[in-house]
Amino acid sequence: MIIAEVTAADVPVEIAVTIDPANTATPIAGDDVTLHAQLLDQYGNNAPVSGNTVNWTESNTTDTGTFRDPADVTQLLSYTDTDANGIATIVFRTNTHSNTVT
Repeated sequence: MIIAEVTAADVPVEIAVTIDPANTATPIAGDDVTLHAQLLDQYGNNAPVSGNTVNWTESNTTDTGTFRDPADVTQLLSYTDTDANGIATIVFRTNTHSNTVT
């Protein structure tokens, strides 16, 4: 399971994480999966707050992949900042060996 946590949130109280493209629920080894974390307010509405840091982690004890910079997938990252729409984006590259991502 991928976990996205916000640090220094000004307004948001929740995060909605989506996968792009939406049909990449079961990636194969070596796939890049783009993840978006949308900040939400207490009513579940999008919170367009820029500059909040979203920390990305895996809850699995096995190493299933790496988080990468969407602008340059050769660069490893563990966090991204929200844009003017309150969305943080990161690429998750699955390992090239067989493993299950949940």
